Amino acid sequence: TVVTDPSDYDNIINQLKENNCTTDIDFRRECAKKAFTMTAEYDAAISEYFIVGKDSDSETSECPDGFTLKLDKKTTLRYGENPHQDASLYAISGFSGPTLINAEQHAGKELSFNNYNDLDACLEMLLDFNEPFACVLKHANPCGAAVADSIADAYKKAYESDPLSAFGSIIGLNKEVDIAAAELLHETPFVECILAPSYSADALKLLQKKKTRRLLTLPAISGGRPSGELVYKNIRGGFLVQSADDKVTLPDDWQVVTKRKPSDDEIREMLFGWKIVKHTKSNAIVLSKNLATVGIGMGQTSRVDAGFLAVKRAGERAKSAVMSSDAFYPMPDGVEVGTDAGVTAIIQPGGSKGDDKAIEAADKANATMVFTAVRHFKH
Repeated sequence: TVVTDPSDYDNIINQLKENNCTTDIDFRRECAKKAFTMTAEYDAAISEYFIVGKDSDSETSECPDGFTLKLDKKTTLRYGENPHQDASLYAISGFSGPTLINAEQHAGKELSFNNYNDLDACLEMLLDFNEPFACVLKHANPCGAAVADSIADAYKKAYESDPLSAFGSIIGLNKEVDIAAAELLHETPFVECILAPSYSADALKLLQKKKTRRLLTLPAISGGRPSGELVYKNIRGGFLVQSADDKVTLPDDWQVVTKRKPSDDEIREMLFGWKIVKHTKSNAIVLSKNLATVGIGMGQTSRVDAGFLAVKRAGERAKSAVMSSDAFYPMPDGVEVGTDAGVTAIIQPGGSKGDDKAIEAADKANATMVFTAVRHFKH
């Protein structure tokens, strides 16, 4: 009998006493499982050393010829995406970036499969902002997001983007939740989860009064997004592996394609909207104003329909707003949906055969438009 787990020391002593200095077959099987698992981990580590290189944490996102993912079961979940599905939470062994696996829960029911999925989308957004930022998500899509001088003001602006969609939401904040923010959060109807790097003592005490609301802390949020990460997506019988969508585009990288150039305020708004649309499922259109979303259209098979949804949700707030599109406009109709509602500035990748018509539509409305040459599809 090979014993590799110190927690089995008492068990083997009892086994020897009860079985005349030997062990039973069930105990030997359990110990053999642990032994082969341990040696397999060593073999995988050695293999990865030669395949990936000595410094596997270096800032490179090149996909290797092969590697081993070791998944450690952390907990069994109540059910999966739907009640009839079984589910568990696993951690990738050796992962060193910010992860919900390391989050601490301070209140509320145990997290569900869908909670984890939504919270992960929330975490991805939080890692992209240094200034006080808040986001409100449903089904892994933002329904509100904003930056401000304080975390309380950021949350207020994010929630006001779309209060209707915010019912039953996941809320993320990238700064400590103080009492001012906590008071706003406490009055928000039906919040599933709140994720932040920390809470002040009085804020936590207040928010814990609602027993079912899940409160989580993850201090690593404050460190921002690591570079060089790989992202995995399973398909039947395999994985798609790609570098993270972490490319930063700045105004110096943009091409102003319209007669009117963007103002400094419009540039700031474009930078904000461009970050948000990256985290919105395609086809995605984001309208923003005063560094807050005012209308979001997501997950549509038509970019025009995504624009209609964003405009509908924005209402009068679409006037003088910035419109961000995760991919190019193949025809002018998508641009016109925004400008007809009062949009005055547009940021999009460009690169379509129909760019000239899109530019013409923007010029006709005296709107400014920039091309980033970077696409942000999200599926």
